[in-house]
Amino acid sequence: MSKVLIFISENASKFKELENCINNIRATRDTNESDNLVFQMIKPDGELHEIQSLDRNEIIIHKLKTACDMVKNMIQPNSECWIIVEDTSFCIEKERGFPGPFVKYYLQVNSLADIANKNWASQAQSIVTFGICKFTSGCDSLDIHVFEDSVNGYIVLPSGVNGFGYDPIFKPIGSNKTNAEMSMDEKAYFNPRINAFTKVINYIC
Repeated sequence: MSKVLIFISENASKFKELENCINNIRATRDTNESDNLVFQMIKPDGELHEIQSLDRNEIIIHKLKTACDMVKNMIQPNSECWIIVEDTSFCIEKERGFPGPFVKYYLQVNSLADIANKNWASQAQSIVTFGICKFTSGCDSLDIHVFEDSVNGYIVLPSGVNGFGYDPIFKPIGSNKTNAEMSMDEKAYFNPRINAFTKVINYIC
């Protein structure tokens, strides 16, 4: 029986990264249960509500519960279906760990050039958290699992046209390129989103 993994997000670029990850996993394993995995994205009509908290687990669990409630009438009750949501944090050492989980709003009010000029050469950490649960009709009792990964790097002046978010100003340790200067496959090596999502796939499959 096919397993359906539904990513609830308004960010199509993230979906493309995760879809590419699944394809790479399938290509590198001789026998792979992920061959029976159907990966889909549902873009909500409105933005998923995110609570304001410094606790990443608290944020992702609330986000997942909101997503499950949003799509509960769209899911076939007898299919093996998993719901997944993601949250990103970006912690800048010169900002004492700010913006952390508030990075989306931070990027809305600050240009990348301003962030880079203010924090040039500062250490930074990119953190991605996934929340998943196996869908049950009614969503009354959710068995929630959280997976997380992080990558350390430095803030540099904006460079590159690929990627999204803070990719142009983040240069991972061990790389001579910003994330925005890399291809999708190059970025995957330094991408906490891919590392955390691989943990998700290994758990489900």
